[in-house]
Amino acid sequence: MAIKTRAISFLWGFAEGTFFFLVPDIWLSRIVLKDKKEAYINIVLTVLGALLGGTVLYILAMAHFDQMKLGLAYVPAVNSAMIEQVGVQIQGSGLWAALLAGIASGVPYKIYASWAGHLELSFAAFLGASICIRALRFTLVTGATHVAAFLLRNVVSTPKLYLIHAASWIIFYVFYFTKFGF
Repeated sequence: MAIKTRAISFLWGFAEGTFFFLVPDIWLSRIVLKDKKEAYINIVLTVLGALLGGTVLYILAMAHFDQMKLGLAYVPAVNSAMIEQVGVQIQGSGLWAALLAGIASGVPYKIYASWAGHLELSFAAFLGASICIRALRFTLVTGATHVAAFLLRNVVSTPKLYLIHAASWIIFYVFYFTKFGF
């Protein structure tokens, strides 16, 4: 089971780091309901998958940024204005600050990775920032889920925790797509 779970984590990280639009936090926060240790191992694999996906976009954007922007605009909840705003943000604040702001704003990592490649920012700096910021986001969401589950375990059965988990993500995406469009 662990190998399958870990493979899904890596692949989901890669997919969301490129063109998939559902965050791997959904998967990671579900794992933590069952096994805290396994969830944190899976965070590492998800970060590695996201790094690989981000690296692919970084490299492609160095030579094909206009095509990348067109492709990114087809991702649900991403539009041309959002893509351009990330470029302004990175050039104004730097990659670290922009990626950190992206956690709170809901702007997908894939856009930052593409801009970093297009702007030919240091690849080492891109990897370093990506590792830290992606790990931070995945850990915050997984940790918050773990704390919530711990607090609810004495009041709610495990099957109901899974229902609450699913309902929470559905509600999140209803609000997200209401804000950013689909």
